[in-house]
Amino acid sequence: MKRILLAAMASIALLISSCGKSDDSSGDITGIWQLESETVNGQSQTINDCEKKTVVVFTQNQMTSHDFIENAGACRYSKHVEAYKIEGNVIKSNDDSSISFPFSVSGNTLTIESVDGQEKTIFKYKKITQAQLDAILATANNNNGGN
Repeated sequence: MKRILLAAMASIALLISSCGKSDDSSGDITGIWQLESETVNGQSQTINDCEKKTVVVFTQNQMTSHDFIENAGACRYSKHVEAYKIEGNVIKSNDDSSISFPFSVSGNTLTIESVDGQEKTIFKYKKITQAQLDAILATANNNNGGN
């Protein structure tokens, strides 16, 4: 009986691992991602042209966030760099273990979830090229010196 149970468990594990290998991108967030949409507590948020320039770049263990926020009619740019690690399907800060964001990747779409108290925000990003990032950053430098 133990042998049958063990064989069944091994088969299931093999099936799960082979499924995981066929969808290589499921846990790989490395790349350049541009904000596409934002939903707060199920309500779609309007993203203005300034905010649409927001980009997150993930390397092996570092995240660089190029944030664009409209303030007093001007599109303000700021840049933040943070070390991170992946645990399962969660992005975790290396600096603050309480900061974690569940994520999923499907094709060229990265979905990141953020929960703050009763507010659940879902960000969707689309994968872009280095040339597209360079063009976006050029507008930041032209607008306000790149902070």
